[in-house]
Amino acid sequence: MKRIYVIGLLFNICFGQIEQALTLDDIFDGKFETAHVKVQWIPGTDSAISIKYDSTLKTKHIQKIDMLSGDTTEWIHGENLSWNGEIISISGVSFDAKAEQMLIKSNVIAIWRHSRTAQYFVYNISNKSIIQLTDGEQLSNVKFSPDGKWLAYCKSDNNLYVMNINRQREKRLTRDGSLTILNGKLGWLYEEEFGLYDGFEWSPDSKRIAFYREDQSEVKKYSLFSDDSLYPQITEIHYPKAGETNPSLKIGIINLKGGIKWVPIQGNNKLYLPRIDWSPAGDLYIQSLNRLQNHLLLRKYELRTRKLITILSENSETWVNIHGSPYFLKDGSFLWLSSRSGYKHIYRIANHKMKAVMSGKWSVSSIGFIDEDNNNVYFSGKKDSPLEQHLYEVPILGGKIVNITPKKGWHSVRFSPKGNFFVDSFSSTTQLPSISLKDKKGNQIRILKETNMMPFVNLPLTSPKLTHFRSDDGVELDVSVTLPWDFDSTKTYPVLIYGYGLPNSQTVTNRWGGWRYMYHQLFAQKGYIVASINNRQVGGYGQTFMDNGYEDLGEYLIEDHINLVKALGKNDWADTSRVGIWGWSGGGYLASLALTKGAKYFDVGIAVAPVTDWKYYDSAYTERFMGMPSENKKGYKKASVMTYVDRFKGKLLLLHGTGDDNVHVQNTHQLINVFIKEDKHLDTHLYPGKSHGISGGNTSKNLYRKMLYYFFENL
Repeated sequence: MKRIYVIGLLFNICFGQIEQALTLDDIFDGKFETAHVKVQWIPGTDSAISIKYDSTLKTKHIQKIDMLSGDTTEWIHGENLSWNGEIISISGVSFDAKAEQMLIKSNVIAIWRHSRTAQYFVYNISNKSIIQLTDGEQLSNVKFSPDGKWLAYCKSDNNLYVMNINRQREKRLTRDGSLTILNGKLGWLYEEEFGLYDGFEWSPDSKRIAFYREDQSEVKKYSLFSDDSLYPQITEIHYPKAGETNPSLKIGIINLKGGIKWVPIQGNNKLYLPRIDWSPAGDLYIQSLNRLQNHLLLRKYELRTRKLITILSENSETWVNIHGSPYFLKDGSFLWLSSRSGYKHIYRIANHKMKAVMSGKWSVSSIGFIDEDNNNVYFSGKKDSPLEQHLYEVPILGGKIVNITPKKGWHSVRFSPKGNFFVDSFSSTTQLPSISLKDKKGNQIRILKETNMMPFVNLPLTSPKLTHFRSDDGVELDVSVTLPWDFDSTKTYPVLIYGYGLPNSQTVTNRWGGWRYMYHQLFAQKGYIVASINNRQVGGYGQTFMDNGYEDLGEYLIEDHINLVKALGKNDWADTSRVGIWGWSGGGYLASLALTKGAKYFDVGIAVAPVTDWKYYDSAYTERFMGMPSENKKGYKKASVMTYVDRFKGKLLLLHGTGDDNVHVQNTHQLINVFIKEDKHLDTHLYPGKSHGISGGNTSKNLYRKMLYYFFENL
């Protein structure tokens, strides 16, 4: 067995007895922090900013970084950013299109996963003047107009406003905002499932705003209880569960001079409207999905004629994924991401005709930059391996694809606004994260940051081996296997499986596993085999592979994890009479299903914030993969953990935050009820008031220590 020491970025082999040197405290105290760089580009330049805290002055300075040379200059001193004699506490900044004004946010308050409110200030970079927006009210979705003369934002009354920056005059654009009517912002469902919380877009000429109006009045509410005060406080969320009534959306176009025109899209709560985008010509492009999410329309609304014109449609017998917005080109055409071939590829649409830019049994991840001057598009994708991600270059009209980042592993890139450079964040299972600046041909200009390897040097870390096997029915499946530190092929070791396994996810990749990798090393140190699998229905292998989970998210999820146990069992060193499994959210669903439906193969499980029956989860996610409950009763029953509790015979620990707005603690409560009915025993631990991430204070360390001991004591 090879033992792994991190020396430079290479893993060397050594043998011999090694002391157990890794602790949970080491991991959570930040000892093994890896390289990361937050690059915030200045619009229209190849420079970036960095916000640095000055402990002496107790303020933050904004530095300008010449990304090419690395030279840093003090740009805006924190002591110059004050209001009414008090230095502004900077949480973040953004710029107008010309980088002449800076929007400063302060006192940020989190709402849900992405949405925030904050207090805002506008700083004029040339004359160093500063103004506060709306006397310090908490605002959301604050954005400069393209010409930099206006700001638009939403207030707590759920109305949309604009302010002329020079005149400092505010104008209310909508008037019917309420607890159930949202203008310019969206509710929980659209934020969680479509990443859509910023509900308006400026037109290119800065004269109009297209916005969403969401009506939640018919959406049932779920109540969250907080016990922090003497009497519980209740927070209600408009949360449509599978098969229940969805919010109703309208799209309006406001002229700043006055008046709203409503886009004539019919469907109300029977449709999803997940994207709106202005074209450079000033037309509004709208994506709509039917309730089952298997029919998508991209339509153009012409302001001049008030006509709604269908540009293209995407159809599937299962579901259609939203792949982002159109990428508009100067010649009037646009690039579009579609999985119509079975794999996510780039298409060019011109004059209502669609042409593929590439083909093959591999998928694009995202478009990074379009170089129209040289007719090239740069994209991240998985052409070389479904387990890796690289940056590629291809002509806009199609042609030879060139791998710009050929080093094996995972490359996450971010281009500068001009596209002359990109930041490449790289890692692999055997190489710690490093971040470098490269030109668009992939030539390294300089290293921005490397991981400090000293904390890793004296640890005998075992690298996950990426391999594959064929399932009982002949499907090749990728897996990762981490062997114990003191591995001896003549001995046997218990198995711990970590998984998630739901569509559009991947558990097994050729990238550094971060804190979770270090956490699993605690088990490898104690003599456990740690394994994961990319089961049928995960992403990265094409639409047909994902479609295996349609109408029953539990079938191949469990079947392929059982296949993993069987494959490991063919090795004399794997003790498959002692198999544990854990996961979070969808992975919690996997773990609880494994200990019930898969009870013959799994002995100990920990389910963190698990879905236990898909009828309890939200409409958009659940129906996308499971269909409507009324039309797929058999599938919902087969996919429910509740159905198989009578098979349970092992040890199962449920961990859940009572303030979880995403996967409600109701899932855990209802599973407990079924266990009681079946006279079965399971273990539970609740985290009062904690959300889906179960964090804050000492919570995370407590949770991971509890999991560690539970497996050590029972497996």
